[in-house]
Amino acid sequence: MIWNSHIWKAELIKELRNFKKYLKQIKFSKYDTEHFVMGLEKFHFLCSFIIRKLVENGKLSDELLSKNYKCGKYQRIQNEKKIDLLNFIDYGEFYDLMNCLNSSLTIKQMCNSFIHSFIFFPTFDEENGMEYTGVFINSDFDKDKHLYHIDYGIIVEMIDDIVKDDIISIQFDRTSVKVRRSKETIEGYIDEEKHGV
Repeated sequence: MIWNSHIWKAELIKELRNFKKYLKQIKFSKYDTEHFVMGLEKFHFLCSFIIRKLVENGKLSDELLSKNYKCGKYQRIQNEKKIDLLNFIDYGEFYDLMNCLNSSLTIKQMCNSFIHSFIFFPTFDEENGMEYTGVFINSDFDKDKHLYHIDYGIIVEMIDDIVKDDIISIQFDRTSVKVRRSKETIEGYIDEEKHGV
């Protein structure tokens, strides 16, 4: 259970700042490949865990949770070859990387993709000094359907949105047992500060 969302949002800011420094350092350091990728994985996995805990504990507004973030989507090539732990590194053989489809993911979907990731491959802009651009990712649940590419800028935008998100009213319907959390005042809302939400 997360009681105070502000300290966890502050932790997201800290992780993002540290990651930005890390991206600058790796251009001038002799990191081996394993440690280089580990730093990328750590940032994405840790932030996704924090964000999902905020989602599951009702600390983000319904408006933000319904927002869709743009990403690229590549369909699985239908062939008899099965993708598994022995061959996933050759992911280009399994997905149509020549045809990027416009797609989108919610915060929850994006976090689940990182937490349950099957494929996780960072992408770089070779023409711009190997600048980190994003990540190819899918989960064990959807690996036989498609592969996503999520731009680094979208991840930064999502974290920024989460940090700035502020629930000002909550409405609870005892009949349906549904809770509505909003950035706007709802008629019959529960005062957050009085109830420690």
